[in-house]
Amino acid sequence: MAKVQRSGYYKWIKNGKISRHKQNDKALKQHILEIHQAHKQYGYPR
Repeated sequence: MAKVQRSGYYKWIKNGKISRHKQNDKALKQHILEIHQAHKQYGYPR
């Protein structure tokens, strides 16, 4: 249909999932840092 090799298709699918995971991890890290900066009293010393 798209005239793409099967191996190339699966490689594209695999790399797309990895990049989505990395994007989600980056967004989660940013969210955690924002919470930490807004509420510095959270954590062990609290």
